[in-house]
Amino acid sequence: MALCPNCARIIPCHCHLSPPVQVRPGVYLTHHTPTPTGHTTTTETRMTRTLPHDPYITAVVRALLAAGLEPDGWWTSDTETNRYDGDGLTTQLDAVLNWGPDHPALDTSVHEDGIALVWEHPAGQWQWAPRKQHGELEREPEFLVSLPRWADPAVVVIVVRELLAGCPVPTSVGPLWLGHEEAQAAVDAWAAVESTE
Repeated sequence: MALCPNCARIIPCHCHLSPPVQVRPGVYLTHHTPTPTGHTTTTETRMTRTLPHDPYITAVVRALLAAGLEPDGWWTSDTETNRYDGDGLTTQLDAVLNWGPDHPALDTSVHEDGIALVWEHPAGQWQWAPRKQHGELEREPEFLVSLPRWADPAVVVIVVRELLAGCPVPTSVGPLWLGHEEAQAAVDAWAAVESTE
């Protein structure tokens, strides 16, 4: 599932007159309209079955869109090896939101090539890292104490605004997302099945 960065609806939407181009299983290229500076951006968007954390990540992306801080690309997945499992025998739920060097809110004197925000289960907090020139992370993601797993999307907006500006991020923890109990139950059910496979 992916939200269109232009209209905040699930792709395919009215903004996508032709279907997205699949570049590898579950990953599609979507073409966005020109930016205010006249550049056209092309972003990978993963479209898969609905995952337990999709409603939450969708709420976060919508809040970022409403605040004018839309990520240049984002996806959710359940296929990455669980880096918290010492045996490496299970997968994890994750989401990645990327802001590139052309994002208008990014202070390129601090983060020249953009930033990435990462959500992982079983991690209990969001994480972030600056990006390198070709999109890979500059270093291991750093935990954000102000963003627990189900932080309210409005709090995520505040933290992202500070990260993009190169400012210190808040350390106090705000409220949780109203749908966190239902989402956590869905994640727990997914994890129970994952651990038996």
